[in-house]
Amino acid sequence: DLFPAGAVCEATYVRAMHMAVDRQVSVLDEERDRAERKLNTVRGVVLLVLAIAAAAYAPVLPRSLNLVNAAILAPMLVWTVGQAWLLYRRPVLPSWLPVLNPIVDVVAVTATMGAYGIIATPTLGLKSPMVLAYFAILAARPILSSARRAAIVAVFILVAYASLDFLFLVIYGVAIGDPVSASGTASVALLDEGAKLTLLAAAGGIATYATWWHEGLARRYAAQAQEQAVLQMRLASSRLDSLRQQLRPHFLFNALNAITALVDADPPAAQRRISGLGELMRVSLDAGVAE
Repeated sequence: DLFPAGAVCEATYVRAMHMAVDRQVSVLDEERDRAERKLNTVRGVVLLVLAIAAAAYAPVLPRSLNLVNAAILAPMLVWTVGQAWLLYRRPVLPSWLPVLNPIVDVVAVTATMGAYGIIATPTLGLKSPMVLAYFAILAARPILSSARRAAIVAVFILVAYASLDFLFLVIYGVAIGDPVSASGTASVALLDEGAKLTLLAAAGGIATYATWWHEGLARRYAAQAQEQAVLQMRLASSRLDSLRQQLRPHFLFNALNAITALVDADPPAAQRRISGLGELMRVSLDAGVAE
């Protein structure tokens, strides 16, 4: 038979399903590779805009804050351009790059807010709009990484901002006030900081779930497509088997009639026909088993 039944057919089906899973993983990796390249372009544009803004505000900022901006933006720009120049010529990006990029981004954001708080005032570090960059990093997880990596980045961001809270609230002893008074004074509200941590945790959980959902959707789609292909393959096999069963009796009947006619008239020829028929059947059976 063209597609054997029983254990051999089941083994073929299992291999096909494994191939579907491998293909699904390959497609996800290809799409994530493409997204990583595009997001690095976005990173470069954002850094360029921040560099322009930092240059525009440089005359009114203290020299120490200008040094902070330069010390963080310059290496980030070099890293962004450098990876595009050195790595993006490859057909496939290194597996470590999608892991390292979010870590570098989180460290840069955290270092910026930490330096602002240490050099200027702690409230400047905690009230800086740079905290929104954490949400941007999390938003990119579903298209760039696996669910496990997304969870790691989410936890890393939560720990990073919690560390800033610990640094400024506990070690530096920032004044604590209510949300209304803290908005216009050099104090922070515990309610505001708790809300930030809660929102970061929620955003991290959503990003991780969205990544897991996308992976599951792609996996289910690939499995269903492969299962449909296997069913079509089995249907074609059944039709071929049915056709063979219809043809074989007629063939054997005609062959035996021809041999019967030769038994009396030409016994040696009849023997040759019998041997040939037996050999044909043996080859046919062997081919069926092999297929």
